[in-house]
Amino acid sequence: MFLIKYGSNKKKIRLKLFDSESLKQVQRRILFAGSIFILIYISIFIRLTDVMILSNLLSDKKEINQINSRIDKYKNIDLIERGSIFDRNGVLLASNIRSYSLGLRPKLISNKISTSEKLSKILGLNKKIILKKLNSKSSFIWIKRDISPKEHLLINNIGEIGLIIEKEQRRIYPQGNLTSHVVGFTDIDQQPLGGIEKGLNSKLINNEDVFLSIDIRLQNLVNEELQEGVSKFNAQGGISIILDVTTGQVLASTSLPNFDPNKIYLSPKKNLFNSFSQGVYEMGSTFKPITMAIGYDSNSINNSDLFEVNRPIKIGKHSINDYKPLKGPLNVREIIVNSSNIGTARVAELIGKNIQKKYLKKFGLLEKQNLEIPETGTPLFPNPWLPVNTMTIGFGYGLSISPLQLCNAYSTLVNGGIPLKTTFLRDSEIKYFPRVIDEGTSFKIRELLRAVILETKWTGPRAKVPGYEVAGKT
Repeated sequence: MFLIKYGSNKKKIRLKLFDSESLKQVQRRILFAGSIFILIYISIFIRLTDVMILSNLLSDKKEINQINSRIDKYKNIDLIERGSIFDRNGVLLASNIRSYSLGLRPKLISNKISTSEKLSKILGLNKKIILKKLNSKSSFIWIKRDISPKEHLLINNIGEIGLIIEKEQRRIYPQGNLTSHVVGFTDIDQQPLGGIEKGLNSKLINNEDVFLSIDIRLQNLVNEELQEGVSKFNAQGGISIILDVTTGQVLASTSLPNFDPNKIYLSPKKNLFNSFSQGVYEMGSTFKPITMAIGYDSNSINNSDLFEVNRPIKIGKHSINDYKPLKGPLNVREIIVNSSNIGTARVAELIGKNIQKKYLKKFGLLEKQNLEIPETGTPLFPNPWLPVNTMTIGFGYGLSISPLQLCNAYSTLVNGGIPLKTTFLRDSEIKYFPRVIDEGTSFKIRELLRAVILETKWTGPRAKVPGYEVAGKT
């Protein structure tokens, strides 16, 4: 209200601008207008939030589900414990430990350049590679699997909600290279890629432990000897196998070069090749006792038979010779002790193709072995099987088999003539196959193999062990 002086009589005039009711109406209008403004502002804010953030998270439900299902896939690894692998005495060969991996949702990273710099320092990875992943259009992408506890802590301190640390499990192999070809390995997602890990995956993924027939003490001994031999002769590789001829269990088995399953990415691809069961080779003179066993058992030869070895055998363009000329005739024992190709070829010629093939099939040498590991080689044999092939196969050329198959055949030669299923499992039931040769033939072959140790000039003295009756063939 204002007071105004007007005219000479100084009359006071009172001007009333607002009464109480008018003021209340103005206040209500202002309140109403303000409320409308606030509501409009909130609506705009919600819409902007929806467009800028929530829509990226929730608008594409299918995409989000794909992300979650992908992450759940790795979480399931943590829920399903993979069984462990042990040697026959309970020594741990493979097991799981707790692990963490870093992934990210690129859309949720607020400061990508800063985050890439921090992650580069923490993880020791190239900043440009990390930044490329941060700018990826993918819903979810891994940065590094199997991070250390220290890396885990430092990543948490970055404070980016788009950095996802997942709990996982990592497969470890305490014996490293020593059992690599038998045990095998898995990838970082626990997918089996070789050996027992792959062959018995159905058991392992159900949290069933596996006990191998391997004795880690024997495995270590033969591996050391093999390493020494390979180094001494500058060889490209080597193989050693110890097989129990009464059970068919493999007690030790080594293939060089080998690999470390804990650091598979550091191994050349050729090192993954398992020579003892996957590789097939012509076995040379070690095959000669098999030919003699076939000859004895089929009554094609006997101990009194003599064979001329003075001259090479000519078959068309082919010629069969001995490493050093021998004076004949020679009996069966002398052929084996002197490792005569000519003498063995003449025995194989007497046996003939049909009998030879029949026995080789019974020995299991014309088909691949059925093992608990998937790395098994397929034998190679001639087709057509010509007379010259019968003779050369007799002394170990023209038929390629795996070293483990040869060991299995020798097991049959010396255990009384009954083949056993070769196994890498300690608790596997012994499986017998139909008899191949009779006990008398098996006894004769044991005598021949013993004669190699006792009567040769070079091989025998090196193989003799005091207190043991060693037998063998080179």
